[in-house]
Amino acid sequence: MLSLHFDGFPDPKARGATAYCPPATFGAAGAEAHAGSARPILVMPWSDVATRYAVDARALAEAVLGVMELKGLGPSRLRELLALNLLGVNAPGIVLECATLTAPRDRARVTGSRGLAELAAAIADGIVAYQRND
Repeated sequence: MLSLHFDGFPDPKARGATAYCPPATFGAAGAEAHAGSARPILVMPWSDVATRYAVDARALAEAVLGVMELKGLGPSRLRELLALNLLGVNAPGIVLECATLTAPRDRARVTGSRGLAELAAAIADGIVAYQRND
């Protein structure tokens, strides 16, 4: 699951992309759920559902950010944080701040004639790279 956004900061020097993925916390509930429980229904807190896929989500984030860096769409940062948009997501998921619109360079890049198409292509290539390694 991808949740796409654009960032902004008071400091115009801040620029680039940031991906947020659930922190890789290993607990009994997360490990049991990922391995497949013998119980027909597994009831878990919303926050634990997304962390079941934290390792896969981090791999997805790294693949997408890696392609973005290679295509000059960085700098990129990876943050392990369970963002509100990922609560209850029962799959690998990331929140991607695609660019910092308060940075003149990022804003010019994404508002240019090919900016969003290049961004979309980089994200798609990152997903393909993640799938190849899955």
